[in-house]
Amino acid sequence: MKFKELLPKTYNSHDETLWHYLEACNVCDIDEYLNEIHETDVPEAYQNMDKAVQTFLYHVSKGSEAYVICDCDPDGFFSAAMVMNFCDIIGMNCIPLIHENKIHGLDDETIVEQIIKEPLPLVIIPDASGTPSQCKELLDVGVEDILIFDHHKVYEYNPYALVINNQLDNQVVYNKALSGTGVTYKFIHAVCFEEGVEVPYYLDLVAFSILSDVCDLRSLENHYYVTKGLDNLNNKFLNELYMAFVTSDELTPEDVVWNIIPKLNAAIRSNDIELKAKILWLMGNEDSWNEFNVLDVIKDLKKCHRQQSDFTKRMADKFVSGLDSSMKCNIIYTDEELGAYTGLIAGKIEGITGKPTILLRNDESDRRFGIGSCRSPVPLCTKMNSIECVDWCRGHEEAFGVRCHILAIPFLSQWTEQLDLDIEPEHKVVKVFERGTIPKTAFGFGDEYKDLWGQGIPYPVYGVTNVNINSKDIQTMGRNKATIKFNYKGIDYIKFFCNQKIKDELFVGRNKKISLDIVGKLTYNVYNGNVTKQIIIEDFEVNEPKEMKWEDIF
Repeated sequence: MKFKELLPKTYNSHDETLWHYLEACNVCDIDEYLNEIHETDVPEAYQNMDKAVQTFLYHVSKGSEAYVICDCDPDGFFSAAMVMNFCDIIGMNCIPLIHENKIHGLDDETIVEQIIKEPLPLVIIPDASGTPSQCKELLDVGVEDILIFDHHKVYEYNPYALVINNQLDNQVVYNKALSGTGVTYKFIHAVCFEEGVEVPYYLDLVAFSILSDVCDLRSLENHYYVTKGLDNLNNKFLNELYMAFVTSDELTPEDVVWNIIPKLNAAIRSNDIELKAKILWLMGNEDSWNEFNVLDVIKDLKKCHRQQSDFTKRMADKFVSGLDSSMKCNIIYTDEELGAYTGLIAGKIEGITGKPTILLRNDESDRRFGIGSCRSPVPLCTKMNSIECVDWCRGHEEAFGVRCHILAIPFLSQWTEQLDLDIEPEHKVVKVFERGTIPKTAFGFGDEYKDLWGQGIPYPVYGVTNVNINSKDIQTMGRNKATIKFNYKGIDYIKFFCNQKIKDELFVGRNKKISLDIVGKLTYNVYNGNVTKQIIIEDFEVNEPKEMKWEDIF
């Protein structure tokens, strides 16, 4: 097991450990980050902001109606709900348009056809975009203006829309990691400033969007929005999600990421357009609470998540069984109907195999091509975008969409085999401790500052090496026996969500001496008033037992 220690030594206090841990995570001004959080970019710093504000207010003044295109992920729903709510406050009637499938912006031909058939003066696209030709097509049929609030990479200049985007070059915007909802909030803030009115409270929507889109929390502004937004859930639907899916008294970033967003994402990825509409209206318009039963919607969210989990697991297991283990990269082309789950399935396969995984299905718009997703443990998007056999790659370096001619797939496979890929995972840990040498001060550090952890500043984990046990001492627990637990030198080691493969690796139920290297969270477990040290295992490696030392006996 490969470790990378982030701290040079063990510190006596959690406060001191936190300071050095944030430093190791490349947080710029730690004192400011911990004590003086604030926004870093004023709305007027954004290019085209003044023109967009004046255009919007012009349409408000003349009573225009607007289409709001809701993108097909939680960030898209949060931003569209924000626009809907603000338009209602300011007196503009807006009509939301929701993608039936996982397609973005003006790439959705069904939505474009609807706008062409019944054009409105204004089209608003939060958290997505459109190409110049797509925007021009709408202007040619009677749409007067198009406003785009986005945070994705800009590939070409668009003279047919007013684009507000934190990635544009000709502007001094420091927070390049803001979500689409965050950019939309900047616009609303600018409108309110122009009109001299109070900005409505949308920080909870911004916070959820930053967490759902895995935006970097090392950004001082993102840290500000998440801290303030989670402290005060004003949105009734977000509060219902919290009450339904989180058991802790204080909502943390990890609660949102692991317990709320997956349920919401499952529904948004589904083809249940009626459920998606209910979610959007409940989030963006309080009058809809008289029309829809929120408890029924919560039940539907749970159902969608359960169905999604079952489907992605079944498909991932099927694809893994047919892979060539000698290949550096998994490249899969399938005729299976994967719906909106291509990226999730690719991610599961990458997690199982530890290799870059490209999962392609037939492109319905041009059946000569395969289109799909890549999930990789190493940066790959830029490299893959540079080769001729790939039509395009779009997204993040380790998680991106990809399109490739079907006849070019063998050439893509040859190219990946020539890559120098170091895919053995390197576990970034606070410190590595030899068995029996873990100091008491290391326990509880992560839980003490649980409101800080997220993308860029992960929950702190530690390495523990040479844990010598007998597999017969490993207990299986829970209704499905999916939790394993053992005690070593007075510390409980526990791992959740164990499948049969993991149990076999640990020789559960057999009488075999093994040695474990472990990556885990060092916590305290409180039960019936008893406090015990506990290590929650994130990953492990099984080795032959090392030679026994005196501390293993006494």
